[in-house]
Amino acid sequence: GHIAPIQALKDWQQQCPERFKKRVYNLAGLDNYVYQQRPELPPECVDARLTSLPDTPLNALRHTLRTRLLSAIAVDHPCCTLTLPTGTGKTLLAATWALTQRIRAHVTESTPKIIIALPFLSIIDQTEQEYRTLLGLNPHDRAQSNQLLASHSLSYSEYEIEGQTLGANAARFFLDT
Repeated sequence: GHIAPIQALKDWQQQCPERFKKRVYNLAGLDNYVYQQRPELPPECVDARLTSLPDTPLNALRHTLRTRLLSAIAVDHPCCTLTLPTGTGKTLLAATWALTQRIRAHVTESTPKIIIALPFLSIIDQTEQEYRTLLGLNPHDRAQSNQLLASHSLSYSEYEIEGQTLGANAARFFLDT
């Protein structure tokens, strides 16, 4: 008998879900996006960032706070609350915590994404700049990429993938999926 094309696709999807998904992504041109390697970023990169800062009492305090956080993480807390004054390095402490948790969660093939939600644009911009520095990206560049996406009402709507700049519609796709 004759099998309807839609039914054949449904059958293929049920029989070989991974092959089906890869083929659909390939046809849509999304395979580079979906199956891309996430950057390896060890928690020690935060220590390297702190070491690159001038030797001041405030930076000594940041090192002390990071050491305390690392000992608290060793107890394997799934959540962390940081209540510290402005300027004590909460962004870098949060990065330490997130990167450490990411390593612990990395039990499958894919590296988990780190998603940071912040309430104010000024904090978002500051945090984005700091993460760009940690990732080895230009902290003043606003283009979105597979390493860092910032999404808010005033976000730069250009997206770069494998050195190619995509337009606003493609950027919206990557930010929304």
